[in-house]
Order: sequence, then structure tokens, then C-alpha cells
Amino acid sequence: MVTRNSVYDKSYGDVHATVSCLAQEGLFSKGLDAIIRKPGNAARAIAALNREFKLNEVNKFFVDITTQLWRFEGMLPELRELGFTLMDKSDEEILRELQETAPDWPKGKRCFRFIQIREGEGDAGVQKTFDLHEQMMQQTFAPKWWRWDQIKTDKNHLRLLAGNSTHKSCFGWVCADMDAHRQRDSITAVRSDDSLSDELLAFCWQFPGYCKAIDYEDSPGLFAGGYELSVEGYEDWGGVPLVYRRLHTGKVQLNAYNRSNDYFNDSAPSLLRE
Repeated sequence: MVTRNSVYDKSYGDVHATVSCLAQEGLFSKGLDAIIRKPGNAARAIAALNREFKLNEVNKFFVDITTQLWRFEGMLPELRELGFTLMDKSDEEILRELQETAPDWPKGKRCFRFIQIREGEGDAGVQKTFDLHEQMMQQTFAPKWWRWDQIKTDKNHLRLLAGNSTHKSCFGWVCADMDAHRQRDSITAVRSDDSLSDELLAFCWQFPGYCKAIDYEDSPGLFAGGYELSVEGYEDWGGVPLVYRRLHTGKVQLNAYNRSNDYFNDSAPSLLRE
């Protein structure tokens, strides 16, 4: 089977030029040619080239700062309609500040640069921020969207791992590794103040393509380990929000799982610090 983006998608001239370049290299001997032609060895050769040139570390969702700000500008009317105040700043102020403070895109196959938005302070702010981001996710992914109705966001059911008193209104850039802590004994064992909470929800509507590509191999499901949930059936504050995708329907879902979860299919993303 020929896959998308294989060399067979290119013209004969392009393929011939690549093969000729290899054949003309003095180190490319007839013996090496014979080895590569053996069953399974072509894939090994390509894997070696990918490692050498670090092609497997390229994030396919990379977006330059100009495009990222252009996309965010297009979202501002929808954000305001939902109830985001964005610290009562004008669109021009927001975009100028973001332009002036933008960090470089982080290195790593599943590392991202995106915008964090928090609304309000304390318990009320935690609830408002979660609800607004969830509404934005719903509008982004509908009709292929589902949220477990047992996720409640009042102070008796949702809190920040770092403490609700740390919640303040803000917006600005953050960088995070969406592949962090796939190998773990539990969420509890790897979570910290750097674990994503509302940042994860913001990431999902800013990079919907990632969520739609979750396959549990190249792109894991995402735990918001910076949140704690009180959910019936779990130990006290034992729930953790999880964003994942149903492979057979393509539906993006917001659910909660136990903090003891150790499945490699899902990561527990964390912020990247300078």
C-alpha cells in the first residue's frame, strides 16, 4: 500500500534525482544497495536517516508566530461572546503584548507554544475559567464532542493542585510538552505545580488538529494533572480530567479518570520552563 507523503507521491524526476544523489555518493556501495533491497531493510534505512536528521522530532503541528496570532485574532470575537473579559484589554493591546512577548517555538515532537487565559480569582475564578474553556471546546469540536456530566466545577468538586488561591486573571504565552509522563506509575507520582490545568483546555481549542489526531501512539490522550476532581466512585479528590478521542467515531471527549492511572496511551503534560 502506498501511503500519503511517500516518495511515490512525487514525480519520477524527483525520485530519480534522490536515488541518483545516493548512488553518486562514494560510500553508497553495491553491497549497501543489496542490503537495503532485502525485505524489511528499507524501513530500517529510513529510520536511521530519520534519527540522523532528527526528522522524528519535528512537530507536525508547528505554526509560526504570525499565523498563530492571526488565528487567535480571529477567535477573539467568539471568546468575548462566551464571556472572556481578557483583563478588559482591547484586541489591539492583546495582540501587541502577545507579539512582543512571544517565546520561540519549543523543541520536541510534541512540544507546543500556546496562550493561557485565566478569568477571575480564587474558587470563583477556577470555576469560571474551566467553564469558559469547556464551552470553547464544545463549540470547536461540535457535533463530535462529549463531556461527562459528573464533572462538576464548583469549589466542592473542582480545585487546582496548586491551590485555588493561586488563581488570578491572566493571559500570556506558555510552552508545554504534551508527551510528558507517558511512562509513570500513576498521575499522583508525576504531577506537580507544572502539571497543566486550564492550560490544557486552552491548548485543545487552539490546536484542535491535535485532538482530532489522537491515536494513542503518535499522539496520546491528555490528562490535566493540575486539576483535582471530586467524583462519585473515586477516593477523595481522586479524579483527574482527561481529554481523549473515540477512534471509531472521532468524537473528542472530556472525561475523568482515577489519579492512579498508569496507561501509556495518555500523557500527563507539564509546562516547559526556561
